[in-house]
Amino acid sequence: MTVKYSIATAVLVLLFASASHAQTPGGRWEVLAITGDQPAQVNAGTPMTFDTTVTCIDQLCGAHNMYSHDTSICDDVRNGNVSSGLGFNTNETVLQFGVAGQYQDVNNFFIYTFVGQLIETSTTNGPLSSVISATITGKYGSTPGGCNNGIASGQGLFIARWYPPLNVALLGELTPADKSGTPIGMQLDLTQSPEGNLTGRIETGTISENRRTGVPIIEPSKSSCFSSASLEIVGTTLNPSAAIGHTFQIYAVDSVGNNLTLNGAATQPASNDVYSVDYEIVGGACTGETGTDATFRLPAAPLHRTTPRPRDPLR
Repeated sequence: MTVKYSIATAVLVLLFASASHAQTPGGRWEVLAITGDQPAQVNAGTPMTFDTTVTCIDQLCGAHNMYSHDTSICDDVRNGNVSSGLGFNTNETVLQFGVAGQYQDVNNFFIYTFVGQLIETSTTNGPLSSVISATITGKYGSTPGGCNNGIASGQGLFIARWYPPLNVALLGELTPADKSGTPIGMQLDLTQSPEGNLTGRIETGTISENRRTGVPIIEPSKSSCFSSASLEIVGTTLNPSAAIGHTFQIYAVDSVGNNLTLNGAATQPASNDVYSVDYEIVGGACTGETGTDATFRLPAAPLHRTTPRPRDPLR
């Protein structure tokens, strides 16, 4: 195995001499240190985690640094400065993250290497094979850098979880943190590219339930906070709307350019079913409004338990 990394470009690549893995689960990965965090990280109450979204060619995977972030107390930047790579060979799977804290200060550069076994479930439809679930478990090590007290190998145990593409519609309500405004019902219609970019629209309105099935639906209507009932999901190179590991970040604008920012985190491991979402509005009547911990979920189950309605009698 050969490892190459570059601080200047924040691109980290893993190469293997041989590879025979049948299915390469690129996409969204969340990596969680189970044991081995240094005492200062433990005292902070936040486990060491990495989130990334990688694209793969055969058994070689990498990500742009805008699509990776971490929770290290030794990284005061947290996102946009984390390079990542994922690779496979016949015996092991390796995830590696290079962190350049303080805007790529070479004195604060450190690397985490996670080595483990991949367990995956996939489905086959003719010549096409699709991953349903995947996890990697094993041991990790890290290099010293900045305040990171690294141990080359055997520092601790980890688990990495793969998340399905965020090609979903999520329903939820935004409620101001000070409870002063009216909740805004929303449906997030999301499409994720292989690189992790999110596109789509956000529809505002009232959340009700389908009279026949009890499944929640959105009844579109314009909120007083926005000039239109539909907002377009946008993004830039430096601030992409993207799905990153178990999280997402969304930037959206209404018809006159008022901005909505959403930051979500999955609350169930390896699942798109439920997200906890923070938000901020800039521009328009509600500029400066913020809120936290809004629940957005897949509208797959009834809002309430319902008694089946009798069929209309034949006439």
